[in-house]
Amino acid sequence: MKIRNKVILIILFYFLTLICGIYLCSEGILLDGLQGIEIETSSENYQRVIHALDFQLDKICTLNRDWAQWNDTYAFMATADEGYIRSNLVDETYLNAGVNLICYVDTDGEPVYGRVFDQNECVQLAVPESLAETLRTEGVIGNGSDGNSNRGIIRGPEGPMLISAEPIVRSNGSGPSRGTLFMGRYIANGVLAEIGDLTALSVALFDYGDPAVDEGLVPIDVFPAAIKPDDLEFFHSTDGEKISCAGIIDDIAGNPLLIVRIDEVRQTFLHGIVAIHYYLVLLAGISVGTSLLLYAFLRGHIVTRIEALRDNIMYIGIIGDYSSRVEIEGADELSDLSVSMNTMLASLERGQQRLRESEERYRQIFDNAQDAMIVCQRAEHEERMPVIVNVNAETCRLLGYDESDLLSISPSDLIKPDLAGGFRDLLKTLEEQRTIRVTGTLVSRTGSSIPIEMSAHLFTIREIKTFIIVARDITDRRVYESMRQEAFEQIDRNMEQFSILNDEIRNPLQVILGFILIDECAHEEQILKQIEEIDHIITELDRGWIESEKVRKYLRKYHGGQ
Repeated sequence: MKIRNKVILIILFYFLTLICGIYLCSEGILLDGLQGIEIETSSENYQRVIHALDFQLDKICTLNRDWAQWNDTYAFMATADEGYIRSNLVDETYLNAGVNLICYVDTDGEPVYGRVFDQNECVQLAVPESLAETLRTEGVIGNGSDGNSNRGIIRGPEGPMLISAEPIVRSNGSGPSRGTLFMGRYIANGVLAEIGDLTALSVALFDYGDPAVDEGLVPIDVFPAAIKPDDLEFFHSTDGEKISCAGIIDDIAGNPLLIVRIDEVRQTFLHGIVAIHYYLVLLAGISVGTSLLLYAFLRGHIVTRIEALRDNIMYIGIIGDYSSRVEIEGADELSDLSVSMNTMLASLERGQQRLRESEERYRQIFDNAQDAMIVCQRAEHEERMPVIVNVNAETCRLLGYDESDLLSISPSDLIKPDLAGGFRDLLKTLEEQRTIRVTGTLVSRTGSSIPIEMSAHLFTIREIKTFIIVARDITDRRVYESMRQEAFEQIDRNMEQFSILNDEIRNPLQVILGFILIDECAHEEQILKQIEEIDHIITELDRGWIESEKVRKYLRKYHGGQ
């Protein structure tokens, strides 16, 4: 992979890791913190709703206490005066007070007077027996007769009702109590609307156990930054834009009666997500800009110069001209590298020059050698026949081939060593001894055999077995040896004939000398003198023969004679 691609990948990896790390940290710290704040806020808002509900109940209790601690009411419990009813318990009273129930009960728990007001129809109705039964069974009736107030929520025939019970006493609070005054308001009678207006929250009321409480909502099970209240449950809407808090409200007897749920838009959390997104977008923009600037810097100051250095080195390597030099401007590490490259190129140039000179010397010696030279090669572990890779000019002249022709001929077809197994024995001996001298013949282009004396050497070049065979033509030597042998044989024949000739000359001389000594003649003295001269000549010839015999033995000893 190229450096520019690696740089781009590293930059992308760095900024992606940075963005992912910041996002995970934001999600794990900021969003968890926002969720914790959100849950705490939702819990506080739930308490606000409960306080608003208590406030609605307080208003009823305050009104109820004003009526219960009034002399007219105290007198009404004794006389059951109809004038009290006509003057005070009219429709406007119910409408202005916003109550649905006003009921007077004596100290025995028996109703004295009571009405339920229908706010929609604006009519007063008798207290349903079921409501009266609820007041009795849940312990509401009677609690106000002993001077104690009672308040809470009960389940009326038309739904949950806020109920207040106050003992009926004189206006100054003195007694004894003549009974209990009950006032109640159905929650459906605008209570939730008033609570919503008061708290600016969306409030919903459900019966205890109603599955609609969490319908379409996702429970929140993890609370990383806040402690979940034990009596509250929290939910998210399926789109994640709202949070809901639900809690149980007990009735006046302490039994679970209602579930209040408040729904809120997750403004803080959603604003946090938007802020994180904007932050990540800004960070991505900064990362892209920084990456482009960094890439432009690396491209202009490093990558381009490295590519120029690479191109120069590749060009020098392709043309093989180590006298060329690279040029990188600047005063940094790359310019130092170019200086080192130039130093290396100078060393390579000197080495190349020495190599060329060495090759030239080798080639001159190889080509101008008077002996035939054949270089063969084969791989280290191959068993096939070696191939000819180089020959000198003398080999081509001697065999009558061109060099290209010889490179395609097997050496076993050209070289015939005087060994029993021929060329294969030569290779085997070379494997064992690494060098060998042997006579043999070379087969020329015309098929004639050229007698040679060869020396073969085995060595290894980069795990390739190399054989060099130096062959000398001994045709002239063999002719010379043949002529020399013939000369020695002729000398031997001459010496033998010379020895016989001396004896043949002396024998007639002895006969002539005998006749001279027997028969005197007029020229005896001159004849004897001539006989002595001839004998002297023969003696000198014998002496020369002895010297010739010594010379012949010397020649035979030191020049190969037989």
